[in-house]
Amino acid sequence: MSDAVIRNAFDAHRVEAGVSAIAQDELWLNGGGVYRREAIEQAGGYAANRNLKGWEEADLGMRVRAAGWRLRRIPVPAVTHVGHSLGTVAVLRSLWRSGRSYSSGVLLRQSMGHPWLLDTIRLLAHPLGMMSWWLLGLVCAAWGIVQSSALALLLWGIASLLVVVGMMFVKRDMRRGVLSVFMWNYLAVGLVCGLFLPWRAPTEPIESVELSNVGKSP
Repeated sequence: MSDAVIRNAFDAHRVEAGVSAIAQDELWLNGGGVYRREAIEQAGGYAANRNLKGWEEADLGMRVRAAGWRLRRIPVPAVTHVGHSLGTVAVLRSLWRSGRSYSSGVLLRQSMGHPWLLDTIRLLAHPLGMMSWWLLGLVCAAWGIVQSSALALLLWGIASLLVVVGMMFVKRDMRRGVLSVFMWNYLAVGLVCGLFLPWRAPTEPIESVELSNVGKSP
């Protein structure tokens, strides 16, 4: 997959990371791929989990690999990605309104009890790490109340600031560093929301209407 237009941080990150552009074995084929029918059948009998509005390729890839198959990226561009027509903030709003931001929580929940749970945790390392950081902050706040001291919470706040500054150096750009940390928090909130969404069996038939005979004479 090649990119034709880059208008926001999401598209820029994909291009810089070289996602979907390296010929190698993969955990999943983000951006699309061609699968053997037998592999789909052995991986649960469905290609896309109806509960997911994002991470569909990751879910499928992990199920296929758990069934004993390999996934290989080949060095042949199949599509041209034109990118989002919106800026970074507008994309974030759109993802939240559409429910795609909750997909990480849905993915994590459906991985529970399956062999690919560890792969899912690795995939969601940033939002899960941020949730752990929130928990540590709550512990520091509770400790401060018990001890009548704000020292622990102050140290947690200083450490949080250092993480932001560190990301600025890693990204070599103040705006992108702050955006990275913000995205970790954004994804963590979405993950928590996704854990509690209503769930339907992925193999449950989807309601449909046959149109083949509509308008035809008896």
